[in-house]
Amino acid sequence: MISYKSNFLEGFNFLGIKIWDFGLKSLSRKYSWFFLFKILFRYPIKSFRGFWDYRQFSKTIDQISAHNIYKNINPGELVSEVLDSPATLLVAMGYCQRPLKTDDQPLTCPSERFSHDCYFVENYHQTTRFPLACSICDIKPIAESTIRAGASFHIMTSAMDIARDIFIPALETQRFRYAIMFICPYSILPITLPLFICGIKFMIIPYTTGDCQNYGEFVRADVGIKPKRTFPLGQNYELILDLLKRMVQNKIQNGNDN
Repeated sequence: MISYKSNFLEGFNFLGIKIWDFGLKSLSRKYSWFFLFKILFRYPIKSFRGFWDYRQFSKTIDQISAHNIYKNINPGELVSEVLDSPATLLVAMGYCQRPLKTDDQPLTCPSERFSHDCYFVENYHQTTRFPLACSICDIKPIAESTIRAGASFHIMTSAMDIARDIFIPALETQRFRYAIMFICPYSILPITLPLFICGIKFMIIPYTTGDCQNYGEFVRADVGIKPKRTFPLGQNYELILDLLKRMVQNKIQNGNDN
């Protein structure tokens, strides 16, 4: 079990909200004000319900473990519910999961690291030949199964972009109603609050290596300063990959495959 409590406020649980330290530290950042005015104040009823659901969810969590999957929907239910509307499922992975050149590994992602770009996704329907780095990339198998399942794929960068690209469309048009997300354990409680406000049913897979473990590392990663490559627990990665493959099979059985 890994503890990500950094100080008194991080463990402070006033009103059942466990992210006071994160929230107060973020007041100097543009994202916090965007969240307040574009989400909380603009959607007060959804925000109230989201806070309530978040409190119930967070009561079950003492400390975040990088080995657990955090969810408010079971895998079988997710597969069943997205059957008729797969595009409402968002599968989101971090830019920090891209292959990164090291002393032991010479390959690097062909796309810009701190971006939403993915060479494999952008060229999926045009070619079957991809750079060698794609063959060692955790993003590729998940992205391929996501595309074949008819779901939406996204590479996450900053908190502001996540709010603009995911939370706002979910609130305005219910563009996303389900999400599978790979993120740092440190960010799990902060991101589940807006997910609840947006009414998104989610499965969150934490990274076990290379992850941000405090606010300083989170802020640097939020502007693209992330010198380490992140990896989730292997069995959790395989569980999500198998889940997406089940969705692909369901799509094929319905007579619709890419």
